[in-house]
Amino acid sequence: MPAILGLLILTFIAFAPSLFNGFINWDDYLLLVNNPLIISSYGHHLSEFFTIAVGKTYIPLTMLSFFVEHHFFKMNPFVYHLDNLLLHFIVVLFVYKICLRLGLSLRASFLAAALFSIHPMRVESISWIAERKDVLYSCFYVLAIYQYLLYLQTFKKARYALSLLFCILSLLSKPMALSLPLILLLLDWFTKRKLSRQSLLEKLPFVIFSIFFAHITYSFFAPVGIKSIFEALLIWSWTFMFYIYKFALPFHLSPIYWLPKPIVISNVEYLNALAGFSIFIISLVYFKKNRLWIFACGYYILSIFFLLHFNTSNEIMPVADRYMYLPSLGFCLFIGLSIDGLINNRDDRSRKLLYGVVIFIFIGLMSKTLMQCRIWKNEFIFWTAINTESPSYLSFMHLGDCYEQQGDHQRAIEYYTKALGGKPDYDFWLYQNIGIVYLAQKYYAQALKFFDQSLKLNPRSPEAYMLKASVNEAQNDHESAFENYSKAIEYNPYFAQAFHNRAIIYCRRGQLDLAITDLTQAIKIIPDFLTAYYLRGQIYGIMGEKAKALDDFNIVLKIKPNYAATDNYILLLKSNNPIPHHLDIPNDTYDQPQWNPTGYKNYLPDRDRVYKLEA
Repeated sequence: MPAILGLLILTFIAFAPSLFNGFINWDDYLLLVNNPLIISSYGHHLSEFFTIAVGKTYIPLTMLSFFVEHHFFKMNPFVYHLDNLLLHFIVVLFVYKICLRLGLSLRASFLAAALFSIHPMRVESISWIAERKDVLYSCFYVLAIYQYLLYLQTFKKARYALSLLFCILSLLSKPMALSLPLILLLLDWFTKRKLSRQSLLEKLPFVIFSIFFAHITYSFFAPVGIKSIFEALLIWSWTFMFYIYKFALPFHLSPIYWLPKPIVISNVEYLNALAGFSIFIISLVYFKKNRLWIFACGYYILSIFFLLHFNTSNEIMPVADRYMYLPSLGFCLFIGLSIDGLINNRDDRSRKLLYGVVIFIFIGLMSKTLMQCRIWKNEFIFWTAINTESPSYLSFMHLGDCYEQQGDHQRAIEYYTKALGGKPDYDFWLYQNIGIVYLAQKYYAQALKFFDQSLKLNPRSPEAYMLKASVNEAQNDHESAFENYSKAIEYNPYFAQAFHNRAIIYCRRGQLDLAITDLTQAIKIIPDFLTAYYLRGQIYGIMGEKAKALDDFNIVLKIKPNYAATDNYILLLKSNNPIPHHLDIPNDTYDQPQWNPTGYKNYLPDRDRVYKLEA
């Protein structure tokens, strides 16, 4: 018990700053803040979570966890960060218990679990809300391993069934869990279980589920060819050794890493990788009788293999700290056991000195972890840190977003312009963002020019059409706005504000039934869409459907008491007086949380980021 308490205290101290971080415009908005599955009525149907992939990744349990948190706590970032940390606590606890089951001493198990817990490479998985999938899949993953180890000791079917269940839950949290069947085979070898037909057949259900979930995820990615075998070897060796180097020397950590260029053997990055890989292979041969070293290396290889790259298709983020979350487990076990062995074989004086060295190293690791947590504090600090470490079109673009949100239009355009040309695929966003800055300053002609330029590069961008409609509305060109709202809806059927705004134009035309249809769809997508209820209530009142109007106005008051003229409308309805035949459109109608025309990160994700799974 003291060891577990110590682990929890160390973990809490190391990651406490993350509890006070906010949301980051780096997948937090895609997976959570603007995800229709989380903020809309679609989330009330559990089947939706299991039939949709977000961002080309099938993570239904991760989405469900966000949905539950949002249901009770809305968009309070503290809750999401706290839950990430609590899940990490659970993973650390079971890493400690797994160490004990594998025969490590209490001290070796504590050291291994402590190293696993506070290593700076953990920060990305814990401090980044969007990486809930990392700690969630890892939680079920280590539970599956623990239950399997219990099964190897007792051969009780209940333990095997629990291990399989946790495997499925892990796969539903993140596809990276597909390595589990291979790890179970490795555990068989490590515990000296004889390889037999039965032991192989036991892995078959794990393999079947892993292949099934892997197929779902990889079906979203088109196969990419290899330009040359030699180039592929260089890239593969670099990604393989990257994680080992960063684990051993966790300096210059960054949320974003780039593939070193040029991809030639004379590049020192690739020379170091090839040299390191050669040493790694030699160590396997030289220490082949050291069972734990072979286990540690085997665990790393089998769990990281699916994430290693062979081509340049992913020059941004070919590697990431978070990918080393569980693959480092074997190395932590080896280091914990090695330190324990050194302590046991020393006299009292040397033992005290060794303890001091270990404490010094752990304090250094914890300090680095604390520093890394603060990078994720907010968007400006996050992108400034990345821009300092490795400036690129990506950091320029997002710093432009930050300055635009602060109202510094000149610096926003400066950074957006710097980013242009860095990656042609991103230029449509940049033109769109520059247009947003001009829109905020009411330079409508310039704004339209950049939105049109964005649409030339990406004709299916619902955001660009929505932004054009905003300019049209400001210029009282309602017919053009109607066309652009309709285009936005065509390319993003989840765009609640587009339905909402088009409904107002239907009202101007006197097409009240169509306005009701659009507002109802907006409410279906976002159940607490305040002005949608307010406007629909007025239209129902105009149409003489007083009961429905009262229902909508009562919902408005629940969401926001004393909103606009709601109380007056309720009095009119209850006194049987007629509702005025013109809409009261509040000043905040076009500035709802679901749509901020001067901040594209508040948009709902476009259709290309939310994927319906085919039957």
